[in-house]
Amino acid sequence: MVDNIPGFVATLNAQGEVEVLNRQTLEYFGKTIEELRNWETSDAVHTDDLPRVKKAWRHAVETGEPYAMEFRQRRADGADRWFQSRALPTRDAEGCITGWHMLLTDIDDRKCAEEALRSSEESLRLMVDSIPGFIATMTAAGELEVANRQSLDYFGKTLEELKDWLPRTPCIPMMFRA
Repeated sequence: MVDNIPGFVATLNAQGEVEVLNRQTLEYFGKTIEELRNWETSDAVHTDDLPRVKKAWRHAVETGEPYAMEFRQRRADGADRWFQSRALPTRDAEGCITGWHMLLTDIDDRKCAEEALRSSEESLRLMVDSIPGFIATMTAAGELEVANRQSLDYFGKTLEELKDWLPRTPCIPMMFRA
């Protein structure tokens, strides 16, 4: 049944040890179930992410809290891609954990789009901050939304402080009222 789920699925025992992996998972990593049972010492999880993944997984198993993480995993061809990993415990009638069900979702395209957006926003911010004058945008309600570095430096305030300090008047033709 798990081989027909269009995603990467794992079932783990109550101690958090891998018991079953679906076919898609095995094919993606290019490893056997025996190799992936030792995921902490394999190259399946990016080495930079491994310490926090191990810590979060141990915490979930010890407390029974749901597990949710975003981290990079290495595909069989050596490419690292971002995944969201979520696991929920299965409990018996007395509430004791009998196992875990985990779903891995490839979120690499989303992470790349987020990074491209961050980079674009940073480029815009640098460009606006290089203009030798006050630049600001306001909402239709007259609330300050964005101000360039020169504006913030001139008034000696953070954007949040400036928002609270300026009067809120819609349709202000100038950035700041006297």
